[in-house]
Amino acid sequence: MNKLLLLLPLLTLTACTNTAATSANAIATSSVSESLITPQMLAHRHFVLTQVDQTPVQQGNTMYPGIDFYENSQLGATFCHALQGTYRIDGQRLVSDLRPLTQQNCANPEWEKWDVMFTQMLQQGATLTWQNQTLHLTDGQHTMQFKLKDWVY
Repeated sequence: MNKLLLLLPLLTLTACTNTAATSANAIATSSVSESLITPQMLAHRHFVLTQVDQTPVQQGNTMYPGIDFYENSQLGATFCHALQGTYRIDGQRLVSDLRPLTQQNCANPEWEKWDVMFTQMLQQGATLTWQNQTLHLTDGQHTMQFKLKDWVY
């Protein structure tokens, strides 16, 4: 009886964890209407940059451009600089107050260009779509495509 009581909290936590993971995976693999995307759906997700304006992005050996969504509408991104800020979703537009956390020279000129492009897109508001684990940001001039990579905590 005592052993059963000790296992009960563990079983409860396991059930909650599996339910949350199943729900999140269902969202990530399905087509999500732009108007349905919420900060809660993006929370704890890490996306890597795969394409800019129809051009595939070559991934580095250990580092690659990406975007991370956290709880409480917090956003982080890494291109040349580490970027951080808060964000909101207004209809189909993702808007952020991104600011650099680091100021360093960038060895990759493309990454520097993407860093500026990404920051401007989000500060001015970019149209956000998410389908089949791929996030698209566009501002009418440029499109950036990100692939869901893994979870962040």
